[in-house]
Amino acid sequence: MLRQLFFLLISLGLLCTVVSAQGSRRIVVKDDKPTNEQEDPNSPSQDMNQDMLHELEIKRDESSHKQTIERAKESAQLGAELRDTFTQQKILGQGDLKKLGRLEKLARQIRSAAGGTDDEVELKDPPKDLTATLARMADLTEEMRKCVEKTPRQVVSAGIITQTNELLELIQLARNLAH
Repeated sequence: MLRQLFFLLISLGLLCTVVSAQGSRRIVVKDDKPTNEQEDPNSPSQDMNQDMLHELEIKRDESSHKQTIERAKESAQLGAELRDTFTQQKILGQGDLKKLGRLEKLARQIRSAAGGTDDEVELKDPPKDLTATLARMADLTEEMRKCVEKTPRQVVSAGIITQTNELLELIQLARNLAH
């Protein structure tokens, strides 16, 4: 979070520098060459500013992608833990319901990072009991983790969006079956 804020502040500072340099008036002498080096679009300093902005944007995107991968890993772990706990105890406790809430939050963040929105999806062949629901959820979170790890940061994946939508529906079904 602090890294993102730091990169954002640096980006804004560089952007302000570029904008102010472009906004200044051009002073022209008889041979029609700019007197201020920053005003020349071909100057090395202008290229350097653009390169720095581009590098900061790439670093921000890479950081965001790493966070998405970590969220997918945590989702897979939570899905497996919920399945295993219910298999052993045959009940979801208060801590498990909190894990279910955390899993929902992670799924929404992953979907948002993948370019998805709040679309209502109806499950095909919804599970009839909590055991089947949690097993399907664990399998889906593991598939989603693998898919997120394989997907490059520049790609908007419809598959990930579909998986997260299905996962969110399974979470709602698990909550209803747990009560």
